[in-house]
Amino acid sequence: MPMLGAAGGEEESYSNGAHDPIVGLWHVVYTSGGKLFNESLDQWHSDGTEFENAWLAPAEGNICFGVWKPTGSHSVILHHVGWTFDPTSTGTANGIFTLDEENTVSSDCKSYTGTFTFKTFDLKGNQGMELTGTIAATRITVS
Repeated sequence: MPMLGAAGGEEESYSNGAHDPIVGLWHVVYTSGGKLFNESLDQWHSDGTEFENAWLAPAEGNICFGVWKPTGSHSVILHHVGWTFDPTSTGTANGIFTLDEENTVSSDCKSYTGTFTFKTFDLKGNQGMELTGTIAATRITVS
């Protein structure tokens, strides 16, 4: 999605120690079994929280949240949760999902790659689907 690139101007620096390199806005592509699983805009905050807007219709639960912590100078783990909805009704929650990630930010801080495990649960806590895959993300900047 070329429109998600930098808006132009000077390069931003993420290696100056001002904050963790994962902090910022990212265009993220999730792949499982060689196929696109999901695509999102993902905002990582310096307080250890994360907010994601997935490429889903709002009625399908396109907004979800997570918590993260660093595991190295350019590596993080994320635990992410969101509601799932009954596709045959309007706005009826039928469970939750979890998305657990291990990510490593590139040395130039312009991209990250990682792995994920996605699980669904019904409202009683019974596990449904489980899926694993890879992640490729590109930083979105003003400059």
